[in-house]
Amino acid sequence: TRGRTAAGRSAGARRGPALTTLLRHRIDAAPVAFVLAIALAQRAHGGFDLSRPAHELVTSSEPCAMCFGAVPWSGVSSLLWGACRMDAEAAGFDEGDKPADWGEALERRGIRTRGEVLRAEAAAVLARYAGRNGAIYHPTRS
Repeated sequence: TRGRTAAGRSAGARRGPALTTLLRHRIDAAPVAFVLAIALAQRAHGGFDLSRPAHELVTSSEPCAMCFGAVPWSGVSSLLWGACRMDAEAAGFDEGDKPADWGEALERRGIRTRGEVLRAEAAAVLARYAGRNGAIYHPTRS
């Protein structure tokens, strides 16, 4: 997951290993990579509003329910994602419930969306991560 500025700098790409390390050492669910990338971009930007200059969030997967809620509040102008919900869930992630028209909902708020970019490759990254026993967020299931 990474947030890209209009100038093409990528907060997540620069901090890829650090982002993964930071996630491993957290014990709460809030900083999933998507939300943490937004937070790191906000820190680098010097404020919470990523609308000026325009920022694009580029992520490996469509947003889960929590991340979907964070997108409009972040101020990003566009969202580009690779793997879809079923790919993330096949890797073991719990994506939660979000509106069926979530993409259109973001578009109505002025946030451009583009999805399933290199979907097969993005899904393979998620599957590899899960296969290597990467931390998978979801509540304990009975």
